[in-house]
Amino acid sequence: MYPAQSGNKYLDSVLDLNNRNISSVAPDAFRDTRNLTYLLLDYNQMTSFENGTFSYFTKLRMLNVANNKLKEIQNGFSDGLERLIYLDLQKNEITHIAKRAFVNLYNLRSLNLSKNKLTSLTQDFYHILSTEKEFDFSWNQIAYIDPYLFASNTSVFKIDLSHNNLSIIRSNVFYELSDKFIVDLTHNDIKSIEPNAFKCLTWDITFDASVGVIRNLEPCWYKLWQYGET
Repeated sequence: MYPAQSGNKYLDSVLDLNNRNISSVAPDAFRDTRNLTYLLLDYNQMTSFENGTFSYFTKLRMLNVANNKLKEIQNGFSDGLERLIYLDLQKNEITHIAKRAFVNLYNLRSLNLSKNKLTSLTQDFYHILSTEKEFDFSWNQIAYIDPYLFASNTSVFKIDLSHNNLSIIRSNVFYELSDKFIVDLTHNDIKSIEPNAFKCLTWDITFDASVGVIRNLEPCWYKLWQYGET
């Protein structure tokens, strides 16, 4: 994921601010760093970003803000990040993400929001046009997901929702037309799968072994096994 290094120094396109005890970033702090492609801000003390903080990074491909103290991702967070491919927000304290916080991330392939404190997913991901996407929401407290949240045409889509609080898989949550669609739902407490929760025959959906799931191929549907069914 990281670019090549020369000696002990990163190339000019990389700014490494890892583990500098940074608690805040001024909106114009990166005004003179327009050619950056990799920005590492992990292992700091940041709790929020003002709108426009990253608006100068028209060439940025990777942003790592893991292991901070972020509480919320606001609308305007993605301004200027149209070329971003990798976004790492894991191991923060995020409880809320504004619906259009990621609206400019057209080329995003990898989003890591694992090990935060999210209880729901209601964001707008429809605009992300990458043919391959991998989203990690594991180790949160997610109990609700908006219908059609992951709807899009893409070649490969991997979603990790393991270690959350999902008990009901609602209709049309996973409405996806991918050639290869992989969802990890292990380590939840799934008690019900509503009709039309899953649409595609080529999907790879993983449940805990203790969750008895019946799958029909044509038409495609899943439901929980009930005692007495054969």
